[in-house]
Amino acid sequence: MLYRKARSGERHPRKVGEVAFPARRPATVIPDRFMSGWQLARRGVRQLWCGTDFTSLSDGNSLYAEGMKKDRSKKGLLVVDVQNDVVHSAYQRDTVVGHIARLVDEARQQDVPVVWVQHHDDWMKKDTDAWQIVPELQPRAGEPVIQKAFGDSFAETNLEAELEKLDVGELILCGAQSDACITATLYGSLYRGYPVTLVQDAHTTKNGEFNGQDYPAERIVNWVNRNAAYTRLPGIGSRLTTAAEAFNEK
Repeated sequence: MLYRKARSGERHPRKVGEVAFPARRPATVIPDRFMSGWQLARRGVRQLWCGTDFTSLSDGNSLYAEGMKKDRSKKGLLVVDVQNDVVHSAYQRDTVVGHIARLVDEARQQDVPVVWVQHHDDWMKKDTDAWQIVPELQPRAGEPVIQKAFGDSFAETNLEAELEKLDVGELILCGAQSDACITATLYGSLYRGYPVTLVQDAHTTKNGEFNGQDYPAERIVNWVNRNAAYTRLPGIGSRLTTAAEAFNEK
């Protein structure tokens, strides 16, 4: 069989008469700072299912950061987006807010750092009533309040720096919305080396719809709980607890 030299745009020498396929274009790499929480989450799920062994994020943080935070001694309570507009008409709103208030009280009693996250975007402007944290929950002086504009609470925020100052290496997660910022922050935390305990009765969302399919809020909350119960990366994972047990576990 006769071969000819590879032409421009071809990967290998070709058999004479063989159809030449163009060279594969290199994949476009999107820096993590430009990714939304959902893009990071989708990438992580794809890697888990495909078995891809990625070892680092493009921003330099460890992806499967086994042992990355083991030198930090504390757990921290992360309260995400419990704001007037976010939880208005949310599933079991008062019950969930009550459970979060209990978590905050018990964290303070046990000297567990409490870190608050507050979202803003074009639909929920800073300093509006909709943007305010609900009146039942108020950060104390000295408790960090992180301002974010993406689903992942780490994305373009000072959350990592604040957790480092507080010596926090593991997170107890609660807040809203279950299928948005809670999911994105759960995955974002794991990718950065933080084991996560999701408080299954202390996060909420609203009824949703996508492509003509209705998604009741109760089912969304349960689905997120299921995902948290089974999410594992090498050396790290997430798990569930309840508001009653979060600070009483052996």
